[in-house]
Amino acid sequence: NQKISKIEKKNKLFYLFEGDQIKYTCVKLIIATGLSKKVMPKFLNDNDDRIIHYSDFPNNYFMDLNNLNEFNNKHVVFIGAGNSAFELANLLLNNCATITIISKNKLFENSNIITKYSGSLRMKYLKVLDSFYLKSQVAILEYNINPYEQISCINIINDNLVFYISNNQTTTQNTRILQVPGKIFKVICCTGTKFDDSIFN
Repeated sequence: NQKISKIEKKNKLFYLFEGDQIKYTCVKLIIATGLSKKVMPKFLNDNDDRIIHYSDFPNNYFMDLNNLNEFNNKHVVFIGAGNSAFELANLLLNNCATITIISKNKLFENSNIITKYSGSLRMKYLKVLDSFYLKSQVAILEYNINPYEQISCINIINDNLVFYISNNQTTTQNTRILQVPGKIFKVICCTGTKFDDSIFN
């Protein structure tokens, strides 16, 4: 096994380095490392141990009843409203006091309730939606932003999530406060992963 530290491309050749030494060269390079880099929102208080990316939980963590019991009567926030968020919300529904799912887009514009495309919200998560529509245990909050706006950072203040929105057209910044119905136990970021290109020089 070799650990490749960096990759360079010169004159249509890829050079794979181990340390400072060229270990391999090739014309075509296939990288099959998957999407290993976490996509994580920027938090002003990023050392807050309540903030966690969903991939940081060990495998099968939520299959253990002892782990689930840690969430009993707690208030949990999910940032992101895709399959990962709804899968975890589905598992925690019987434990948490409240679950808040935060989506930056209109959640039901692209869901398998109305579409057939893979990767959309799946019908098996109807238990969460049932709690949203018919009970008060689940809240789904949407912070709709314009195409020229972006979230520059997030802060937790007095158990509320404060989103700082920057405007690319006017160079202004405004804030939006999303209230959570109780003391935040965890903020779980279900914001996906991406290809890690840091190995390329």
